Amino acid sequence: MSKFYVLALVFVFTALASKAQTGQWNQANETPGPESILHDYYTAENHYQNRHFSTAAKNFQSLIDKADETISAPSFLGAAYFRLSCIAALDYQVQKDDTANSLFKTTLSRHKKDYDLAIYFSSEAVSIEPENQDFLFHYATLLTDNNQWEEATIAFVELVHRNPHSWTLHEKAAEGYLKHCNESIQNGQEKLVEQAENLIRFCDTWAMHFGLSALIVKYKSEGLRLQNKPLSADILVWEEGQLLQSQFNKRRKVNSTESIKPLGAKTRLARNYTLFKKAAGIMNILEMQAQLDSIETQAAVFSGEALIEAYKEYLIAEYTKSLALLTKNFNVDNNTFMRLEFTRLIALNQTKLGLWGEAWKNWNHLILSDPLRTDLYENDYSFAIETAEKTGNTAIADKLKKRARDLDIVLPQN
Repeated sequence: MSKFYVLALVFVFTALASKAQTGQWNQANETPGPESILHDYYTAENHYQNRHFSTAAKNFQSLIDKADETISAPSFLGAAYFRLSCIAALDYQVQKDDTANSLFKTTLSRHKKDYDLAIYFSSEAVSIEPENQDFLFHYATLLTDNNQWEEATIAFVELVHRNPHSWTLHEKAAEGYLKHCNESIQNGQEKLVEQAENLIRFCDTWAMHFGLSALIVKYKSEGLRLQNKPLSADILVWEEGQLLQSQFNKRRKVNSTESIKPLGAKTRLARNYTLFKKAAGIMNILEMQAQLDSIETQAAVFSGEALIEAYKEYLIAEYTKSLALLTKNFNVDNNTFMRLEFTRLIALNQTKLGLWGEAWKNWNHLILSDPLRTDLYENDYSFAIETAEKTGNTAIADKLKKRARDLDIVLPQN
């Protein structure tokens, strides 16, 4: 009996050990699921938004390290590298209870910006999501800040090709060309002539989109000067026109203090916003497109085309398609105005689809938190009121009805 008892114990322990070993193997080889990756990403993003940069850096790096373990991770890889790039380019205080990521150069209490590392992370983000224009713009800006003008120019020119109506991107690309020309002076005349020619050709393309202006003339003239060439015919004609205009003004004795001054950049942009809102209120697609084209030339806005396409889908009652477009492109821009316009159309689609709870969150945001619009669009009141009533927010619905009456807005009868 004693011998049998010992053998039984040996068998049991062997079985338990085998089971435990198998369990450990399964646990070690278990790949993180999409929910785990999503949770990790938003945890890291939350630390970033709360300015816990060193903790965020570790979390984003951990997310990248998991990329080889799961097919779900790559969808977050670009964003993770982008955030690591943002963090690497910052100077910030490291919290006492936190330890900075070993990839970053740090002192005991302070992280110092590291452009080389930031550019590396940014290039990784761009390589993973080459179509993401925010990533590419960030990459180009870092290169500019680090005086890497050749690479920065290439990136900005690519952005110009994607956004040919953006004045800002043209200006940044031209600046890059000129800076690169100045660098090329040290590399011999042949290299300088080549870069100056690139600048001249770029200015010609720039002028095709916007017409000659003082800034374009300035950059093109610099390119010609670097090549030891005389001013081109188009510049001479432009300068002659400016001279004739000046003489005409003098003959009319127009005092510069009395003449009508052109709108400043901020005023012009604000006017475009106002005109867009008027067009959006009545769903005038052509006017909305015209104003967005002007807005995109003054601000780094890349989601205008998606917004217009979403409006087109909405107008033909394809609310699900419109909502999908808006959701996909909502985070493309950080521009407050664009986000509010996206929110407005999202709310309209959700109302049409009967998604009352989600629709009310967006209407409520527009009603209470809109810094750019003094009120809802006139045609939106009936939708906002209906959604408020459907979700039991009768008090707010009554206030909206009163506001509509005060503004002489005719609401549909129930």
